Amino acid sequence: MFRRLDARLSLGYIALMAVVFLLLGVYLTTYVQDLERRELRARLQSQAWLVAEAAAPLIGTPQEADIASLARRAGGEIGARVTVIDRQGRLLGDSEVAPQAMENYANRPEMAAALAGQVGEARRPSDTLDRPLIYLAVPIARDGALLGAARVALPSDQFASLLRHIGIAVVVALGLAALAIAALSAVLARIITRPFGSLIGTARRVAQGDLTARAPEHAGCETAELAHAFNEMTSALQANISAVEAERARLSAIVEHLTDGILIVGDGGRVVLINEAAERLLGVTRDRVLQRPYPLAVRDHELAEVIARAHQDDGNSAGGPARRLIELGQPRRVVEAVAYPIPHDQTPVVVILRDLTELRRTETIRRDFVANLSHELRTPIASLKALVETLADGAWEDEEVARDFLGRMATEVDGLARLVQDLLELSRAESGHLTLRLRTTAIAPVAAQAVSRLRAQAEPKGIDLRLAIPPDLPPATFDPERIEQVLVNLVHNAVKFTPPGGTVTVGADAGDGQLVVWVRDTGPGIAPEDQERVFERFFKADRSRADAGTGLGLAIARHLVERHGGRIWVESVYRHGATFKFTLPRAA
Repeated sequence: MFRRLDARLSLGYIALMAVVFLLLGVYLTTYVQDLERRELRARLQSQAWLVAEAAAPLIGTPQEADIASLARRAGGEIGARVTVIDRQGRLLGDSEVAPQAMENYANRPEMAAALAGQVGEARRPSDTLDRPLIYLAVPIARDGALLGAARVALPSDQFASLLRHIGIAVVVALGLAALAIAALSAVLARIITRPFGSLIGTARRVAQGDLTARAPEHAGCETAELAHAFNEMTSALQANISAVEAERARLSAIVEHLTDGILIVGDGGRVVLINEAAERLLGVTRDRVLQRPYPLAVRDHELAEVIARAHQDDGNSAGGPARRLIELGQPRRVVEAVAYPIPHDQTPVVVILRDLTELRRTETIRRDFVANLSHELRTPIASLKALVETLADGAWEDEEVARDFLGRMATEVDGLARLVQDLLELSRAESGHLTLRLRTTAIAPVAAQAVSRLRAQAEPKGIDLRLAIPPDLPPATFDPERIEQVLVNLVHNAVKFTPPGGTVTVGADAGDGQLVVWVRDTGPGIAPEDQERVFERFFKADRSRADAGTGLGLAIARHLVERHGGRIWVESVYRHGATFKFTLPRAA
């Protein structure tokens, strides 16, 4: 019997309807009972408020004794027990017993809530009536003052009986409906089921894209062999499409994670693909760009012109793809845009956006380095050449002049030697070949040594060199010789640019897991636009004193601090001094 498709289908319908109606019956019963509970609570609350409004004018007045008769009358009208108490919990009236026979009601949960200005509710057996009741109490107030509480109660067994009758009615109704629907389902299944019905349904699911759909292959069924062949075809199709999708996913992942921006514009001029790098360079989001015309999507007329030229090309131009250097985004970035058409029915245009900002910046740094180094070398070499030529022209015969010239030549040679030494130090620091001899030590003696070395330069200018390091400062882990070199560079700069009579202070403070060492001067300060560049090689904020120093001291200091795992920065208000700070890791 159950080997036939219509019989199995009918049985399935009946089982499904049974489960559905069982769940529906439980839901409806619960819902109706809950609805009845809410209606009962609302009715009790409404009745309690009516009692409270009636009792409010009587409490605390000569008519307060009338509240007892009010409670009895109200209880008879609404068919419930009515209780009224004052603010102290004293019973003023009850529809079931005389007030003189009752204890204080203030400690009852529902009454306590009402006396607190809220609606109170409780379910429990009544000691007075010896039966379970449902209580609901509300506050009694007059002119904003809380005077007491009014309570209405109904027997809970009466309500439970009502709920049982409702549940039985719902179950009976749903049971009859389920039987009727089950019978109808059996009849309809026999009428509409045909041997190929299931196979047709499966084929439609596959046509709609559900490649996981399979036709049932029941033994003995007339369509078993055909269903088996159909399932084999569907499995092969699913495997082929899965391979294509996997390849597409790999290509999409590659495109998405390229550092170059990729943009594809269809024949209609609408953006059909954009990767994350292109979003970042163009400053747009994918959902605002896809399927929009490219002039509105890219929001840059130069890039739009590149795409337009590629659209006009038929793919056979001898000039190659459209190419242009443009500036995009904020802050501005130098980008090379390359666009070329792909021969296709819709002729899409592929746009590649290559960010050349870092390359340009590196090239600029290299040119500036060569130019600055040439400038730094040209001045002392020119001076040496002039001094040598003067000596060669006969000045060497004058002993005093020759001695003066030789002293000048020695000064220039010392400057060149210092420049070479600084370049070597900077090269070692930048290449990572600088060896640090780390040890746990205090910063105070290192700072004192640096200040002592620079005191001879500060005293002729009347500059006051100070140390402001707390004696209880915790030790740090660093190379004392290299950190002394950092402090010497910073203090030397501070002394050099501090006017006569000024002050240079070296101090340190304990931070979160690190020490903050600082050098503060009372010099002219550093302009805001120069504060980010003072640590570049050969950069000098004071161009009028470009001959003072090699311009490498702060660059060396930065690399030495970074090799220690710290950072260095400057804080300055222009024309009000500057403070250079760097961090060192505290000892474990």
